Amino acid sequence: RKTMSWIELSTFPLRNQAGALIGVIEYTKDVTEQKVAEENYHDSQARLNLAVESVRLGMWDWYVQTGAVVFNEQWAAMLGYSLEELAPHDIETWENLTHPQDLKKASALLDAHFKRQTPQYESEIRMRHKSGHWIWVLDRGIVIERDRDGLPVRMIGTHVEITELKQAQATLAESEANFRGFFETIDDLFVVASLDGKVLQTNRAYELKLGYTQEELRKMQVIDLHAEQDRKEAAQRLKEMIEGNKVTCDFPLCTKTGEILPVETRIWMGTWNHEKVIFGISKDLSRQEAALELFEKTFDRNPSPMALSRLEDNVFT
Repeated sequence: RKTMSWIELSTFPLRNQAGALIGVIEYTKDVTEQKVAEENYHDSQARLNLAVESVRLGMWDWYVQTGAVVFNEQWAAMLGYSLEELAPHDIETWENLTHPQDLKKASALLDAHFKRQTPQYESEIRMRHKSGHWIWVLDRGIVIERDRDGLPVRMIGTHVEITELKQAQATLAESEANFRGFFETIDDLFVVASLDGKVLQTNRAYELKLGYTQEELRKMQVIDLHAEQDRKEAAQRLKEMIEGNKVTCDFPLCTKTGEILPVETRIWMGTWNHEKVIFGISKDLSRQEAALELFEKTFDRNPSPMALSRLEDNVFT
């Protein structure tokens, strides 16, 4: 197999005492390793530049003790500027564009990294765009050079825009807060259970109406929430509901003190924390039953003649 080598050739003239050229002296040196290293370096730089451009990575190189900073084009473009518009380039360029609240936090994180308390610096900050709005930036960096006293001399890092991510997080947080507000304030009893019936999560109504703590509930099976004498039949009804043969379960729930809470329970299958689960909602019927009981007592004790009829056919019951 033929290989190519790089040779450095140096030529020097050879003259006599009168200064006339009588010959030349040539020296050769194999510089193959040096040329290969240079080619590899240029290839690496090209790949790095391609990667930086493809992911829109802003890069900064900070000479900490002088305050001078070298930014790449993407660092400025991320904020709507050209590099020329941001000149002169120093640490104040970054400070002036960073939200005051975030600058305070970021400065504290930088100080911790300077003191070797963290392996690298990382902070999510808001920076003002040229058009006036704020964008979110993930700012990361690491000290790569220190002086004899251990103080930072040079630090390099990157900027990645995360505005869309932060907006998505805010939307998700708002959605979760809305769901949590609904989940915790509805009067019905809501439970999330694993497919084998273990209680995973309940709303506040379970604690208020059954008297259990959240910790106690999470150690129970859904069947344990029924009176002991009803559990076998309730388990069979749950199986029928899961299979789609029954729609509701009218077995009452049982409080921690043994009192009976009349309910109508419906379930459906779903996903919770990426796991398949059973969702159950039990409507508290205690008020309806109390009202019905009051009506029946009034009806039975009323000395006047009274009758009931069905609305659909006016048939007396």
